[in-house]
Amino acid sequence: MNVEKKRVLKIFYLIATSSEELSSCELAKRIGVTERTIKSDIKQVRDFALDNGAVIKSRRGSGYWIEVFDSDKIQAIVEQLVIHFAYDSSLSDLSSEKRSNDILRKIIAQDGYVKLDDIAYELYLSRSSIKNEIKEARKVLESFNLGFETKPGFGSRIKGSEFDKRLCMLMLFEIYYHKAVLMFNHTQLMNYFECEDDVRNDIRHSFLKVLRESSCHIMDDYTQRIARYLILLRNRYKAKYYISFNPEKKVLLKSFKQYKIACDIIDELKKYGGYDVDENEILALEVFLLIWADIDSTSDLAGDYGEVYFEALTQLEKISERIRQEYSIEFFNCEWDKKIFLTGLIPIILKIKLNCEKNDMKSSVLFNDSVRLSPLSIKLSYSAIELLNEQYNTKNSFASHLIIAYRIYIIISKVKYDYSPIRMIICSMHGIEVARSIKNSIINKYSEKYFAKLDLYELYEMRALKYDDYDAVALNYPYFSYKYDWTFVLIELIPTDNQLQELYNKVILQGYQLKQFLEFFNFNKNFVFRDFNFESMESFINLISFKHGKESKFIHNIEYELNECVIKSIYNKTCILFINHQYVDHNIFEIYQLNEIKNINGEEISHIIVLSVDFNHSIKAFKFIEQLSHQLVIDRETIYLLTESEKLDNIIDIVRKGLNSEMISLV
Repeated sequence: MNVEKKRVLKIFYLIATSSEELSSCELAKRIGVTERTIKSDIKQVRDFALDNGAVIKSRRGSGYWIEVFDSDKIQAIVEQLVIHFAYDSSLSDLSSEKRSNDILRKIIAQDGYVKLDDIAYELYLSRSSIKNEIKEARKVLESFNLGFETKPGFGSRIKGSEFDKRLCMLMLFEIYYHKAVLMFNHTQLMNYFECEDDVRNDIRHSFLKVLRESSCHIMDDYTQRIARYLILLRNRYKAKYYISFNPEKKVLLKSFKQYKIACDIIDELKKYGGYDVDENEILALEVFLLIWADIDSTSDLAGDYGEVYFEALTQLEKISERIRQEYSIEFFNCEWDKKIFLTGLIPIILKIKLNCEKNDMKSSVLFNDSVRLSPLSIKLSYSAIELLNEQYNTKNSFASHLIIAYRIYIIISKVKYDYSPIRMIICSMHGIEVARSIKNSIINKYSEKYFAKLDLYELYEMRALKYDDYDAVALNYPYFSYKYDWTFVLIELIPTDNQLQELYNKVILQGYQLKQFLEFFNFNKNFVFRDFNFESMESFINLISFKHGKESKFIHNIEYELNECVIKSIYNKTCILFINHQYVDHNIFEIYQLNEIKNINGEEISHIIVLSVDFNHSIKAFKFIEQLSHQLVIDRETIYLLTESEKLDNIIDIVRKGLNSEMISLV
């Protein structure tokens, strides 16, 4: 792309992404040219905008702005421009991670050495800046078992195995870059993902056909990734870049049923040309089928995974013991719990054995925010992954943490609280038969198992009833007619969905026996700290460690563990820090309301919640804290309820609120 065209696109990009009008002076300053140059380019900018669904408007003395008439068309163009100009420091505030990825895109597919000066010129970076970004790029490479090889006077190139290079290429391609191919010249990396659209679709459909006919399951997000890899495989093999596995790994890989499936996929693809590949390429494809497997807990894990299954069982017992020590709970209480956990543990152990455990191949399925809404699941995943890191002397990626966290949440979600069926009165101003009809509507919706009594009375008859014999009343009288102390809900002859939902929220949920947990935890009633301030997160963690550590040796342990997980403990401006109960001598629940919003590694926080609980072997108490922490991060109103009232009893209402979506099982 010539300089003039790039400048026209820059001008358009700035106008299209600005929330206010931009003057010629401001545009000139941002791009580094004169106002005269901007004004001479503006006709081309207008033509470009018109061709792509928008009009560039201007007002004398004010500036330029954009008006869109084809939103779909302009959105596609703007998206590409955002990607392309993202690393131009004069135009955006790009993270170091994205800049380092752009550097790697320029180098990884090159045969020879590449000089840093050339990369700096292409990416609008100074030489000093690119040296800093190289440090970040080196970390990315290390996560793929790769590294830089530098030769004075020649530059740098990437060294490592072909398999690891392809994994890294796939990651670099997937991070939004594959969308930016319509407007700009391809890099060498992009060339390896080149394929005619109809052939690309045929390859993907053929791969999925074989997958559907097999007993192997892959999450949809990963099938997209494997489909892209199949294009990369063909183009790299054609360019004579070959994968090689050692004999030990070959024996391991051939022991799994996925080897036959990988063979079938390659055989199916041979009709498209370029897939007459050697055994190593088939084994490489099998690796992806193994490490990205979506394992069904009802399948024959021992038969499908052999020695790896038994190795995973051994690690599960060690993880169970660590959780028992750190949290005082028996987490795996039945074979179902163990099988659920093994469906995540087996792929992680396979990643370790196949040297793929360090790379964060981000998936929109794994890296969405849902599991971060369960802070205690994330906390337990750290304990499990830390043990695996110790056992195998490695460092698993955050993707592995999330895989374990999902399994932990599934196991927690099946735990049921004790439930005391509700004793309820039903009363209708239209008589007993209408009251009986309302009763039938309630039973049809929620089942009789929720209720110990569903008794029918006239309103005047209720005066003779003992208060302790009932919990609630459902009636269709006007509210002002009701003079009793029982909880009541209004339900008409033909109940509305809202009325039945109110019955569930106000009455049925009261059957959960939750008060016992507050007595069990015995939290300090002075748990709110207002207008709190600190210099850095490290200083706050230091304070908490000294405040609660029961011995000097445990203070360091608290500091280390909290610093390790703090960044992954922030969501919705709330940071929840769990302290291992072994390090303290009492249960802790504290809310620190900050006097100003703090920025911690790009994450804003306004509240910090500190928790430490000895669960005393109660998995139900564990679930209670999981649901409390879950509600505190998804609904900020719950935090304000606690900080304003300073009443621990409101914790019960917060947990109940979170149970609205969880139907009660009385089986």
